[in-house]
Amino acid sequence: MKQLIRTRVKEFTLEDALTLEEAAVLHEQGKLEEHIIPPDAFYPDAPKAGVHREDQIRLTNGNPFRKRQIILQEKGQGWPEYLRFYDENGGFVGLYKWDKRGLYRPEKMFI
Repeated sequence: MKQLIRTRVKEFTLEDALTLEEAAVLHEQGKLEEHIIPPDAFYPDAPKAGVHREDQIRLTNGNPFRKRQIILQEKGQGWPEYLRFYDENGGFVGLYKWDKRGLYRPEKMFI
């Protein structure tokens, strides 16, 4: 095998992708942002969560959290394995995973 082309990742397909040349043209036109998929879109099954104001710095530092420190933004789903964490301004911070020690720990950070 000389070459391998990934044609799909979850719901994202090669047809949805842009070449660097296409991206450059869109950037020059001021339209590139319209085609950028935010990183939290890759985790649609993980409910949104946040933390109290006093824990914001811990969130941006990638600290783990206990359930009592977390504000679930999507009620009625219980405590899933993964949560998408957002800061107090609504910015996506990262994907956290529940561990056996009773904490949500960062799996992937996007700061």
